[in-house]
Amino acid sequence: MDKALFQKLAAEMGVTEQRVTSIQAASSFEEARSRLAAFKADVKATYKKLAFQYHPDRNPGDAEAEAKFKGLGTV
Repeated sequence: MDKALFQKLAAEMGVTEQRVTSIQAASSFEEARSRLAAFKADVKATYKKLAFQYHPDRNPGDAEAEAKFKGLGTV
């Protein structure tokens, strides 16, 4: 929601400036939490994809793939 519109609606409803600030802070916090959750999900999906791709059982005898697989745990 647009900040100016939010403040106008809050003023019409009789909400104090302090309360508006705390609502905006909570909104920013929730947005940050959702972005962090999405980032964690992307990291997890990428890790699983690479682990599956370079797993020694899928690449028997491939030393390079084995080294990459072992390197995934150190990132």
